[in-house]
Amino acid sequence: MLADRTLRGFIAGILAGTVMSVINIILVSLNISNLLYADWALVYLIGHIDPSFFAKVVGQFGHLLFSGFVGLVFIRVVADRQYFKFKGGLWGLIVWFTTNSTSVLFQTEPLNQKDIPTILANGITAIIYGWLLATIISWFEHRKRRTH
Repeated sequence: MLADRTLRGFIAGILAGTVMSVINIILVSLNISNLLYADWALVYLIGHIDPSFFAKVVGQFGHLLFSGFVGLVFIRVVADRQYFKFKGGLWGLIVWFTTNSTSVLFQTEPLNQKDIPTILANGITAIIYGWLLATIISWFEHRKRRTH
């Protein structure tokens, strides 16, 4: 199962991104955060937030593809498995900081309408994403070793 390393990283990224999105939806529903990850992806895809259901689906799909890509890069870049889950959390934080900084640097509206609770919530969910990414990759690799 999942013999290809790149595929393991991509699928782990999508799975971790799914959990990240669920947490994000809950935080937005509770008014702790004011921006969905689906909206982030939608702004990068079409240039603005569209409130329609179809647009939210497209945005969510875009976020999951991005999450998969981030997982693919992680499994390729981080070869050393020592402190792997810590490195995963750090990776999530680096990706969060980079995407957040990019939106500020290029003045990407409406992504610059974030408040402090949203920024903190996004940082925490990014750390959770990275930790889960490393955990899922480790689980895939453990299963692969067991079957061989």
